[in-house]
Amino acid sequence: MTYIPKEHKKYLKDGLLSHCRRLKREFIYRPSWLIDLLEYQLSKYRESPIPHGFFSYDDYFSFLDYLELKYSSKIENLKNNIFELKTIIEKENHKEEWSICRFLGKEEDDIIPDLTTGKVYYWPTSIANPVYHGVIENDEFDTYPHSTKLEDWEILEDPSGMATRILNSKDNSGKEYYKTEKPTSYGIDYDESCFDNVDFDIRYIGENDDIFIKGNIYHVIKIVNRGYEKGCYYIDLGVDEDGDDTFYITDPNDFIKI
Repeated sequence: MTYIPKEHKKYLKDGLLSHCRRLKREFIYRPSWLIDLLEYQLSKYRESPIPHGFFSYDDYFSFLDYLELKYSSKIENLKNNIFELKTIIEKENHKEEWSICRFLGKEEDDIIPDLTTGKVYYWPTSIANPVYHGVIENDEFDTYPHSTKLEDWEILEDPSGMATRILNSKDNSGKEYYKTEKPTSYGIDYDESCFDNVDFDIRYIGENDDIFIKGNIYHVIKIVNRGYEKGCYYIDLGVDEDGDDTFYITDPNDFIKI
């Protein structure tokens, strides 16, 4: 069952979490970097840690307990990673602290657009950690970064002040999403110097496919923490202030310069 705080029920008529409510499912915010790591760790056993389609937080936590019990003896650090995931979910899923904004921007010309003009959306965050984690889109599968231009949104609820800060920021490109969807427990030194104007291959590890990109980028990096094959190059896709694709490194602390 989808939990909606009493003070937010007035937005139900405007589509707040309408898909989850129709299916009687719960939306669970989770850090994408940690889900990606767990998914990689569990892929050998055809298990997925994605919290989609669960009836409640307790339902999902029971599933995580099952994964830990069945695979922790086979997968290094699985127990610790599941514990960290639970900890973050418990801290970041108080809907009373989430921002609610109405989308006023232009709707995409798709059969099912990511955002619908006039509809209201949750921006998950917390008062203790008021950072921009993105917007829960129409499919209500995950949070994704979108335009943070002030004219594209009407702030309806903002107990943490996050939405106000983001929409009034001079740098309103949504880059904070890529700086905060990251681990905090790793302490690898990172040298911000780079190899400029070097032509080389980059490997982007996506959810389904590995994409190789040829060309010049600002940083040359090697993954060291996330369980992927060491030595592969990794770069993540971002969006600029107009919502167009661009490149951002997800977290410098995860990488060392080659």
